[in-house]
Amino acid sequence: MVNDNFDELLNQSDQEVWLAFKEGNEAAYVFMYQKYFADLINYGRQFARNEQLIEDCVQDLFIDLKKSKENLTNKNTSIKFYLFKSLKRRIIEYRKKLDKVTLGPAEGQRDFEIVLPEEALLIEKQFKEEQLLKLSRAVEQLTTRQREVLYYLFYAELSYEEIREIMGFDHVRSVRNIFYKALDRLKTNFRGIFFFNVFA
Repeated sequence: MVNDNFDELLNQSDQEVWLAFKEGNEAAYVFMYQKYFADLINYGRQFARNEQLIEDCVQDLFIDLKKSKENLTNKNTSIKFYLFKSLKRRIIEYRKKLDKVTLGPAEGQRDFEIVLPEEALLIEKQFKEEQLLKLSRAVEQLTTRQREVLYYLFYAELSYEEIREIMGFDHVRSVRNIFYKALDRLKTNFRGIFFFNVFA
């Protein structure tokens, strides 16, 4: 059983933290908030430009999470995936109400941008300016869905099955196809970076 000690929470699985939260463990709730808040803000930027709207949606998500914890599923092996999926739906619904129109793809979602986490930015500094410029241009050539799949795989670290569900595909192979097409396009447009050579 997870107790109120943050150090112990760090060593627990997502399933254990989730069950502790559902059982009323306040530390587990705060732990989830602190662990995923920044990731959720970055993720929200993929669907809205208004920073206040994004932050409000994240705050409301956690408020509603606490209010409805008794009715939530007992099984949750990936808290990040659960929160990402919930936030994406919430932002799109919020914008529909805000704009008072039914949003099409161009209005409801931004042209999906990859927002690098701090550790990735540190790695970036190791590359020459010319390489970074080439990589940036190569990524810009990808489709919105290709960038979204890469974001989920490498920055959010979601599984293919989780990506399938969050993007609304019927089959995992759809995600894999988009991923490999993205890699092929990147290897064509940008050669010489070790990361993509792994998949050659």
